[in-house]
Amino acid sequence: KETAIKLNQEQMALAKVKRSSGFTSSSDVIEFDLRGATLSSDLILLTKEMREHSQELSVLLGRKEGSSNIVVKGHILRNDKPLDKEHIKNLVLQRNFDLDESRSQLEISSIEREIARSGFFPKINFDVKFGKIEQERAKSGSGDFSAMLTFSLPLFSGFSSVNSVAVQRDIVESRQYEVSHRELSVRSNLENVFTEIDTLVERLNLEEKNLVRSEEYYKVTLDEYRRGIKNSPDMVGASERLLEAKIRNLEVRKDLQLAKLKIYEFINGDPSQNLF
Repeated sequence: KETAIKLNQEQMALAKVKRSSGFTSSSDVIEFDLRGATLSSDLILLTKEMREHSQELSVLLGRKEGSSNIVVKGHILRNDKPLDKEHIKNLVLQRNFDLDESRSQLEISSIEREIARSGFFPKINFDVKFGKIEQERAKSGSGDFSAMLTFSLPLFSGFSSVNSVAVQRDIVESRQYEVSHRELSVRSNLENVFTEIDTLVERLNLEEKNLVRSEEYYKVTLDEYRRGIKNSPDMVGASERLLEAKIRNLEVRKDLQLAKLKIYEFINGDPSQNLF
């Protein structure tokens, strides 16, 4: 917007020169003046929104005092490095938080199922006592040491063991389904992000071509306006088209970067992974 305002001021200065020379009327100057007022109004609104976002950023960063001094400069650069989709898929399946949680629950349930199954197995206990063992001494007449080996075989437990195993088996099957379902969901969501990125790359290619054409059209229109072939509405239209092309290009680049950042959500936001 600031660049557009500067260009509009240059065009209005040119219109004033042409008017003073009698090559155009005052309507040309008014045309650029009206456009400049509209651009300035837009810039005031953008400045207000920038300050609001700055305050929100201060809250997120835990700053004690808000700051409205966000510096806006440069351009969102385009990174044409292709995504290694297979590497990303494998990394996501290994490090996704939801999948890790489901797998942990499955592992716990499997252990609990084995514990429940152990109720059917025979048990052997070996008991050793040492010291003054009065009861054993009365029987044997001497000795301060005794050892006992016991063997137990569960024959009937009121079906409690059977029911416990059945319940744990159902829980394990449920956990297995949950792991499978979450893995399928993660794969599907990741593919959607890949599709979004590919679509934005295609759009950016078209937007950049459109930007080049808009710049060429602006230069031609400006040259023809200087020579009196075009009038002020043509000049304003070319300027608006160029401004819109620049904004659209910037928005697509922004959306592309945000789409790529979605991949980090699948691996718990680990910034150490250089994915693109």
